[in-house]
Amino acid sequence: SSFTDFWLLFFQDPSAFFLIPRYFSLHFSWLTVLIIFSLGRRFFSSLTGLVAAFFCAGTFLLVREAHFGVTDTTLTFLCTLTVYFCLRLNETGRVRDFVFAAIFAGLAASTKYPGALLIFPIFTAMFLRFKQEEKLKLFFKESRFWILVALGFITVFAVSPYMILDFKTFYKDFSVQVFQSRS
Repeated sequence: SSFTDFWLLFFQDPSAFFLIPRYFSLHFSWLTVLIIFSLGRRFFSSLTGLVAAFFCAGTFLLVREAHFGVTDTTLTFLCTLTVYFCLRLNETGRVRDFVFAAIFAGLAASTKYPGALLIFPIFTAMFLRFKQEEKLKLFFKESRFWILVALGFITVFAVSPYMILDFKTFYKDFSVQVFQSRS
């Protein structure tokens, strides 16, 4: 129950500490399968949802990453959830769907930098929704657009405050990531 006890336990048998991220990774993987099922069922049919979930559950990388306890499964879950709310946003146009899409995209961007690319499907969904509502000329004047942008940034900086507090280190680390992805 003290800090010393924690360290003693860690040094005596650290296996429990290695299982914690694996459990998180496992749960994000099966939740991703559940979202894939929901996407298929909502936009196509129950059979389509089941088939999509079956193939998703058997995807090599999803299974492997769940086993190792890495952040890729969290990113996959958050990306899938963001896409789900983008499709709902396009379908309903409700502010709630804008809010959830922005929050989950912000969480994805904070989990791993490539999550920031979710800005493209979100803007595409918004563009298509505004086109349906015949408000395309008001795209940048629409409050839903600015709610989405603000919530995305607030979420990113709320869960990753050192992007601002230590911008120099963030920029250096981000530059290394960009350089490694190019080579």
